[in-house]
Amino acid sequence: MPVIQVTTGKLPVILLHGIEPAPSGRYEISNGAFDYLCGTLKSYGYQTITLLDLVNHFDKGKPLPPKPVIITADDGYQSMYVNAFPILKKYGYKMTIFLITSMIGDKEANRRLNDFDYGNDNIPRRAMLIWPEIRVMSKYGCEFQSHTWSHRIISNIPVEDARMELAQSKSDIEINTGKPCIF
Repeated sequence: MPVIQVTTGKLPVILLHGIEPAPSGRYEISNGAFDYLCGTLKSYGYQTITLLDLVNHFDKGKPLPPKPVIITADDGYQSMYVNAFPILKKYGYKMTIFLITSMIGDKEANRRLNDFDYGNDNIPRRAMLIWPEIRVMSKYGCEFQSHTWSHRIISNIPVEDARMELAQSKSDIEINTGKPCIF
């Protein structure tokens, strides 16, 4: 688990992708494992914060809880809403999700699948989030940040294409959540 040094000690950062009832992919954990993780963190007194909370701590002196932890997830799988979100609410937790915004539909009828990595070893076909789900989670306190527009590897593309990937993703997130996207 990566650890970031903060003024009050160390800050654990938990990195996830998918939460599934019966995980079958290399980047997935079970609902039960996620519930156990959150329950264990809670029993040890950890409270979740977002990356923006951390920025506000350093830039504006906003206090952090005594035992902060950041939970993140990449890509924006629907399992974050269907499986992880109820567990987060059970513990009063929030998380930061990095979205591939070209994969996010605006309604159920145009929900996308993870075509960006489907076919890679041990990665099953999974549904992605849609904006209405993201807005519900955002209103609750979950944070959404950029994992690019199309999941292209930034270091492998021209600088102008990289700027477009990041600018479009940032815009999509800010328009749909009404909150800043700075990561």
